[in-house]
Amino acid sequence: MNKKGILLKNVLALVITAIGLGLIIIAGVKLYNLSKDQEFENAKKLLDSLIGKIENVKDGETGRPVIRGVEGWYLIGWSSNDNSRPDKCFFNSCICVCKKNRNIGRLDCQENGFCGKLNYNNVYFYNYLKDKGMDMIVNEINVIKELTNPIYKEQRLWAKEGVRHSLLEECATFSSGSSGLLSELLIYRKGRDINILRIDEFELEKFEAGCKK
Repeated sequence: MNKKGILLKNVLALVITAIGLGLIIIAGVKLYNLSKDQEFENAKKLLDSLIGKIENVKDGETGRPVIRGVEGWYLIGWSSNDNSRPDKCFFNSCICVCKKNRNIGRLDCQENGFCGKLNYNNVYFYNYLKDKGMDMIVNEINVIKELTNPIYKEQRLWAKEGVRHSLLEECATFSSGSSGLLSELLIYRKGRDINILRIDEFELEKFEAGCKK
């Protein structure tokens, strides 16, 4: 085979390789976009489901629904008088499901989140963390009914004999741990206020708080 034939063969091999790599990259991008679209769709469904569960709770009553979270996303709420809420909440109280980034809170939810307005004056949303195996001194029913009480809003941490046994955080992140993405909520409605706890269990001595607005 002459040099021209060898060169042509090499060029054709390079072209075929390049086309193959291009097709693999295109397929990878399409799969990534499909996965991302599904993730965002699941986040929207989570928000719609949660708002529906909130609206089903009657004044003076509590509800204990179970929700399925979305890996890498979190829930957070704002009252109508909270100036730190995302712009997309406008002048309303709202609850948001947002993709976790470096800064949890307003910016995440404004840029990569979904928010639903709630027709209540105040929305109090906390992740209620309980230490596995500890006898709870503070019952979550008492906590949710008194979230406006300064003892709960400011302290947010309870201990017995120097050991932490329960903790409140202002947002709830999701991860597929031993309990999966299923989460129990405790919702309490009182007049124009909505209180929400997402109940989790951890070994609190090994847990580092990471939710801040």
